[in-house]
Amino acid sequence: MCGRFALFTPASKIAEIFDAIEPLEVAPRWNVPPTDAIVAVIANDAGVRRLGLVRWGLVPFFLKDKKGPPLINARAETLLTKPTFRSAFASRRCLVPADGFYEWEKVGKERRGWFICRKDREPFAMAAIYETIKDDAGARSGSAAVITCEANELVAPIHDRMPVILPRPAWVGWLDRADHDAEHWLAQLKPFPGGEMLRYRVGPLVNSVVNDTPECAVEVPC
Repeated sequence: MCGRFALFTPASKIAEIFDAIEPLEVAPRWNVPPTDAIVAVIANDAGVRRLGLVRWGLVPFFLKDKKGPPLINARAETLLTKPTFRSAFASRRCLVPADGFYEWEKVGKERRGWFICRKDREPFAMAAIYETIKDDAGARSGSAAVITCEANELVAPIHDRMPVILPRPAWVGWLDRADHDAEHWLAQLKPFPGGEMLRYRVGPLVNSVVNDTPECAVEVPC
């Protein structure tokens, strides 16, 4: 799964990388937990991309009371079979920028955190789906789930799942609301090459969501 990630690259650079309008200012984050507001890249019907804030935890369109456990991840293997995800996968796809994500391994009674990122330390795009809902007052808000797949050879020793990281050539089609070829996109949801990523141990600060400082992502000896 993907249960914690970091995005500390400035929004201005994220907007440049994703060729998106930047209508918001966001603080750098080193330890983003579920249910927090996260940055998402979403395109409109004309293909114009924008950066927006959505809740990390998908609220399905049919959940009228908007309650229930946060659906922070959507398994790629179930996107076409689960009603919770099928409609969003067909026409409400987005990208969630990240500088890296965390996974944990259990060694005895100790829970050890790892930070996983690109070798070049550039931000990457996690594939995601989103929903837009209205509250009782009519105000609209978005929510999203990050799509996961089987882990690559770098992540597998720590966890059997990882977020789907989409390469840049796939971004245009993935964000195209008129592209309903779900079978095509399902075939693209594969593990990112482990040889293009790196992982390193981090300290116990990241274990608590109250900690959100650069020290969370600092490498410590194994």
